[in-house]
Amino acid sequence: MHLICGWILIAFSSFHVLQSAVYDATIDEFHQEPGTDHDYVILDTVRVTRKSRNHYQLHGSFRLMQNWGNDIVVHYEIVNQRNVKVVNGKAFVCDLNGSDDPITLSVHKTAHFPPHGECPMPKGNYSLNGYELTDESLPPMVPPGKFVLSIRVESPEGKHIVAYKVYSTIKYV
Repeated sequence: MHLICGWILIAFSSFHVLQSAVYDATIDEFHQEPGTDHDYVILDTVRVTRKSRNHYQLHGSFRLMQNWGNDIVVHYEIVNQRNVKVVNGKAFVCDLNGSDDPITLSVHKTAHFPPHGECPMPKGNYSLNGYELTDESLPPMVPPGKFVLSIRVESPEGKHIVAYKVYSTIKYV
C-alpha cells in the first residue's frame, strides 16, 4: 500500500507548481482515512519529511496480505480550495508497477518492491526508503492556493481497502 502512497504523493507533487525560484510547495497534512481492510494490507509506517524548500523525502513500510493484480484500482482526485476538481482518475496496480515513466523508475531505485513490471505483486513485506521529491519532479505550472489529494484503493469487488488524504499549499515566494 505504501507503494501506492508513494506513487500518489509523487503524482501529487507532479501536479504542483511553477518554477522553484517563484513558489513554495508544502505538504501541510498527510493522513490515512479510517477503514483499512487488513485482509488486503497492514500499514506499518509512512513518513514524509521536508528537507528544504520543495524537497521532501518519503519513507514507509507495509505488508500485502494477498497478491495485488490489475484488479486492484487506485482512484485519485485533486481539488482546489473552492472544492473544484482539478484532476481525477484511476490507475491499476500492475500498470503503475510496470510504468516506464521516470518517477516510477526512480521509486524502484529506493524501494523494496516487486521488480519493475512484475504482476501480480506478491503478498509480502515492502518498503520505500528515502525516495526524494524535488523541484525536478514538479511540473512548470499550477496556481497558488490550497489543494487536497484524495487517494482511495479498492478491491475487485469495489470494496474500500485503504485511503489517504494529502493537504498541500502552493505559495509564491
